[in-house]
Formats: sequence, structure tokens, C-alpha cells
Amino acid sequence: MKKEQKNLSPVELETKKIASKYADYKKLKKEDFHNEISHIFKTFVEALLNTELSQYLGYEKRDRSKKGVHRPNKRNGFSSKTVNYNSNNIRLKIPRDRNRTFKNKLIGKYEKNLGNIEEQVFSLFASGMSYENIVNTIKNIYKKEKNNDWISSVADKLLPEIEKWKSQKIGNSYPILHIDEMFFNIEENSVFVKKSLYVIFAIDSQDIKKILGFWIKNSESAINWVDVFSELKTRGLQDVSIISCDNLSEISQAIKALFPEADVKMCCSPN
Repeated sequence: MKKEQKNLSPVELETKKIASKYADYKKLKKEDFHNEISHIFKTFVEALLNTELSQYLGYEKRDRSKKGVHRPNKRNGFSSKTVNYNSNNIRLKIPRDRNRTFKNKLIGKYEKNLGNIEEQVFSLFASGMSYENIVNTIKNIYKKEKNNDWISSVADKLLPEIEKWKSQKIGNSYPILHIDEMFFNIEENSVFVKKSLYVIFAIDSQDIKKILGFWIKNSESAINWVDVFSELKTRGLQDVSIISCDNLSEISQAIKALFPEADVKMCCSPN
């Protein structure tokens, strides 16, 4: 049984207020999501750049296993580069080496727009990606790189960052979750395959927007969404007031099973 209004705690009252504010999903500004997406994109791109430098130098950033051993080249801070993404300018930290011989392969010297690799970068950090999927995605991102050993090395060094991001703890209660879907094509074994990338946005009781994760799915079966929501519960989520989504088939069954108190609202994407 739901609590009476007068018995709600301050946090529960704020949660109720946010849920009421966004009950009509059209009131949510698309810029709120674009800003959060841009922040996550910057985080992921910088992770790729740092992985490139680790591969180039031959050791990880926090590797202390050979402390005191002379290294002919080392990390040497960062330079900055402004690129355009999602109609926003984002300032990237580009890692440098002491000998100034490292040149990253992800962003060309005069390149200013990174929108062409958006979905592929996000998919690297998505649940449901096998190691082979990750390697194929890196190949698609670094189209000019033909050295398979280099690709595999970058994949190996990126894996800990991927797992760390996917397993990060999240809040235990959100007034609003919104599920959005993006499509992209990726080349696998010389054949382009269409993929669906789902992203779950959350709004907390302080009206702060956050991306909880990305998921790669090839179909929209209820068992897949049970896995998705179970993963969120494992990371700390306990309660949701409203779950907003496009008309994804059978998703309501998974919500009913894991978040029976949540209201499901079918709506259009804010993109």
C-alpha cells in the first residue's frame, strides 16, 4: 500500500514532486539529455585516447609493477582540443608523452567533428558486448588501422575501463527512468549488421540527469529486459516512480516483474 502524502519523508516528497513535474514527458528539455550524452561521450573518447597511449608506451597509467625501472618514454600530461559533437563544443584532454613522438590515431590533427563515431563509441561500453564485438567495434572506429595486433592490444587495455564503467554503483531511487533507442550499422566479417543500442536516462530527486548505462540487443524479448533491469538492481536501484519509453514490445512485462510499483508511460524520444 502506498504511503499517505502526510507520512512521506522529505526525500519521498521531492521524488513525488519530480515525478509529477515530468509526468508529461514533453516538459523534459532535449538539451538536458544532449548535455549528459556529450559528457559521457567525452569520458569514453578520452578513455580511448589514454588506452592508445598505454599501448604506445607499453605500460598502463597506474602500473607500479616495475617501479624504479628506467623507461625511455613516459606520460607527460595533456594538451587540449575542442571538437564539435551533438551541436556542442567539447574540450578533450589529449594525452602526451615526454618524447613528443606519440600521435593518437582517433582524432586527426585538423578533425573537428566526431559525430560519425557516436554510436560505436557508446556501444563499446554497453552491456551485451562480447570480446569479439568489442574488437570489431574498435576496427570500425579506427578504419585506417589495419594492424590486427594493435586493435587487439587496444581492446585488451580498454576492457578494465569498460567493466569499471558498467559496474559503477547508481542511486537506489529515481523518480524517472527513460529508455531510448539508437540504431547503427557495424561491419562484421565484411558484412554490415544493424544493431540496436539502448540507453537508460535517469532523473533523481534533485532533478539531476544521469545516464545509467547502454545495452546492445538484437531483439526486444521480455527476457532481455528482465536482464537489463536485474543488472540495474544489482548496481543499487530499488525504486522507480515512472518508466518512460517508446513502444518497445513486451518491455512492460519486465517492468511489472521487477518494478511493479512503477507507472509505465509510452512516449516519443526527446531526441
